[in-house]
Amino acid sequence: MTTHHANFTDVAANCFWNGLYRESALVEIVNKEGTKYLCAPIRDGKLIIVEVLSESNTGINRYSPSIELHNSRGDYAETLSFQQACELIIANEDIAGSIDVTQRNHFLGAVSESHRNTWVALEQYGQSLGEQQTSFEESEQSLYVGHSLHPAPKSRSNLSFEISQQLSPELKANFALRWFAVSNECVFGGAVTGSDWREYVKQLQVSETALPNTAKPYLNSTSWQVIPMHPWQATQLLTLPQVQELIASGKLVDLGLGQSTWFATSSTRAIYNPTAPFMLKFSLSVKLTNSIRLLSEKEVKRGTALAGICQSLSDDAKKYFANGLSIIHEPSYFGLKDSKGEVIDESLATVRDNPFVVDDQQSMKSHGVLATLCQQTPYKQSGYALSNELLMLAQNNQTDAETLATQWFEAFCDNVVVPIFELQSQLGIVLLAHQQNIVVELEQGMPTKGYFRDCQGVGFTKLAFEHFPQLGSPETTENYWDRAKVNRYFPYYLILNSCYGVIASLSPLVEESLLFELLKQRLTQLYQSAPADTDCLHYVLNSDTLCCKGNFYCYLQGFNENSIPDPSVIYFELPNYLSR
Repeated sequence: MTTHHANFTDVAANCFWNGLYRESALVEIVNKEGTKYLCAPIRDGKLIIVEVLSESNTGINRYSPSIELHNSRGDYAETLSFQQACELIIANEDIAGSIDVTQRNHFLGAVSESHRNTWVALEQYGQSLGEQQTSFEESEQSLYVGHSLHPAPKSRSNLSFEISQQLSPELKANFALRWFAVSNECVFGGAVTGSDWREYVKQLQVSETALPNTAKPYLNSTSWQVIPMHPWQATQLLTLPQVQELIASGKLVDLGLGQSTWFATSSTRAIYNPTAPFMLKFSLSVKLTNSIRLLSEKEVKRGTALAGICQSLSDDAKKYFANGLSIIHEPSYFGLKDSKGEVIDESLATVRDNPFVVDDQQSMKSHGVLATLCQQTPYKQSGYALSNELLMLAQNNQTDAETLATQWFEAFCDNVVVPIFELQSQLGIVLLAHQQNIVVELEQGMPTKGYFRDCQGVGFTKLAFEHFPQLGSPETTENYWDRAKVNRYFPYYLILNSCYGVIASLSPLVEESLLFELLKQRLTQLYQSAPADTDCLHYVLNSDTLCCKGNFYCYLQGFNENSIPDPSVIYFELPNYLSR
């Protein structure tokens, strides 16, 4: 990072510092003569010192880009680069634990890669970060910083920069779909009850500007299906022995590229076409944050199960979807099977509804990904994108920025937080609503509606099985969640990830204590309304601690979050500010 970036803070380094500070008991913030410093011990009694520019009760702090190494007496200081500081910290076994050389080098390489990727994107496109974005596509492709409490949120499995440009939304990745013809016995698909997955694919075919000419012989055949794939993932698929076998046997035919333009969204593996009726989410053979992003059969089926439930809502249950929240459904999925009939996970794709189709009608509404709204920015006045947007809105409307920020948070609670908690407490539908899975509809800058997406992150409690008998029984449903599982995971995503992110991003404009109190009031009101299941609400409002995901140490240890037998091992207890 060059010095002219450092007017305020190194946003890429802040992700590392915040993850480390939240999870390591040895790393602390100390107050010295009115200035706060992050202190990380290394060998021989030395300390790495970073000035804290602003501290948040959420743990999402901002730091000076200047890093110093102090000796044990405090009378000597040496300036360090971010990379040098990371290497010294990870060399301290008291902080890093027992990791081998391979783990250490992989971790440090990924941290460096993420830091570089962040600043490359910011230099090229990020100058407008903190200015109001109007389109869904623009917001999806403006998540430059990523997870604010992760050591390497923008690592891409050490892909080359050229390949990163093909994949990365913050580098404005866009491409055409690659189409394949596949014999019926080697294709796998499913859809919500009462519909056929092939019909969803046909709608995608019709929405294409032009399919490859090579597709024509297969389109009307009853023996073949013509399906799209992510172009980069297709190249990975073609290297797999089981896929090569399908090609050699004539059961899979590469048709080439279509002509419609699709845009990578903030999750990288989900893509968007402004005029298509559906979005697509693919398996992607890349490790992003804590996991290799391959879909599984059980995950794609969760989307159709949830869509089926929502089709069957009683009139009484429908009211919980009338409070400003919509679920972006995933009514279908498809992929390849090998010659033995086994599903090839690397080929799986989910069909996702597209409520953000662009038409000729001008709308006063905009749509912002919550993670994009909440990220830190080095270029603008307040240090957070959302606060900067509200500062501009207050100036344009000649309104007090503190009042506007308070109203924004209240509207966010009413249209996003409370409706999501209502689904859990009233219907037993558990949505893992972290920042990247929430899209906020904004009208004149204020939240009027929330969208939840990514239905693989959905669970059902016993309450859901009472409301929706078509689910079967808890004993035979893979994403049944008991009380302990709900309390462990649901509050982390909705409260510690999403709500804390919003509170931190508004903290330059309004006291955090006020926002925490408003959140507590809303959840207390929901609790007092006597929902069918009050256990998780009681836990969030009264527990001294909340279960929190340890992203820093999960990544340091090299865990694949999606495949470890017991994901609870990467969680720890974090003091609960709401219960104070």
